[in-house]
Amino acid sequence: MAFANVVRNVLIFIPLGVYVSWLRHWAAVWLTVLTVASVSVAVEIIQGVFAVGASDIDDVILNCVGGIMGILTFRLLSVILRDQSLVRTAMAVLSLLALPVWCYFLFGVRLHM
Repeated sequence: MAFANVVRNVLIFIPLGVYVSWLRHWAAVWLTVLTVASVSVAVEIIQGVFAVGASDIDDVILNCVGGIMGILTFRLLSVILRDQSLVRTAMAVLSLLALPVWCYFLFGVRLHM
């Protein structure tokens, strides 16, 4: 179960890193990482305030790792494809392919399926 928690925390924030990089492509990488980290801290604070799940610094670190992986994925796609319309298409296809995995880690693992 601990492994699933680690993987879930990393996977959930990969899309945020990708989409923030896409929306703020002009921003420096450290600003994008700071945005991902801020969202992660906000999620953990909300979890703590509303007593939903466990609020933990490990989750923030793992969420940031996922966000950084998303940022690197976007940067790699941008370098490889070079055309922004191709990057958008690749992001859409990857998002659709990854959706069942995200749903499994969000709901399936929690429900012990």
